[in-house]
Amino acid sequence: MLVNPRNKKNKVKEIGSGRGILSPLTSHLLPLIGVALVMAGALFLIIAFLAAWTSNNLVLLLGLFVIFIGLILHVKYAKSGEKY
Repeated sequence: MLVNPRNKKNKVKEIGSGRGILSPLTSHLLPLIGVALVMAGALFLIIAFLAAWTSNNLVLLLGLFVIFIGLILHVKYAKSGEKY
């Protein structure tokens, strides 16, 4: 369908413009993603310890990587929410 850009009646919404269904959900959950990743990384390391996967460095580094990414995201959202 061709839309005349000068015609005000035929406005087409762009993808991502306005408030969608997930917008309120993501605005409340984005600050919690960092904490969730830290918890997931810690849980992964605990499971790796209990399952005796500690001889493989890749498993341990993966858990550490997830914790660091979560820490960085948590600090980023904490700093962006401050007023000063």
